[in-house]
Amino acid sequence: MKEGLLRTGEPVESATGIDESDPHTVEPSATGDTNSKLAHGQMRLLAALVSDTDIQAACAVAGISRMTAYRWLKQPAFKDELTRQRDAALSDALERIKIEATRAAAELARLLSDEDPRLRRMVCNDILNRAIKIRELEDYENRLVAMEKAKNKKKRSN
Repeated sequence: MKEGLLRTGEPVESATGIDESDPHTVEPSATGDTNSKLAHGQMRLLAALVSDTDIQAACAVAGISRMTAYRWLKQPAFKDELTRQRDAALSDALERIKIEATRAAAELARLLSDEDPRLRRMVCNDILNRAIKIRELEDYENRLVAMEKAKNKKKRSN
């Protein structure tokens, strides 16, 4: 689609669905996305939606209307960037959890020696339940590896 203004004065959107006539666009390098340019308002909404899935609240934070937000959410470049940013936020959160897991395990182990028998019992249950879950996951992983090996062996023999 051609860039510019329609006779009505409304901006024409590019083939990517992003209004490229907006003078307040953010270059792709700022977002990590090499396929699109996003306006500052879109970046504000993205930031708000990454931390809050409530569209009305995100719109209030970003200072845009819900109608505009829903229009942007239909644009592939905007949706892709939202997905990328949410994935990055989740990855960061999981990394923090991994780092704190060692500390949490040490604290659970320390609580095994607590004077309160009810607390020791709860900690024992937590540890045993986690151990059972880990064993189940290891079992699933071993089964999956065995199935993949069998499938690859069958492929090679054909």
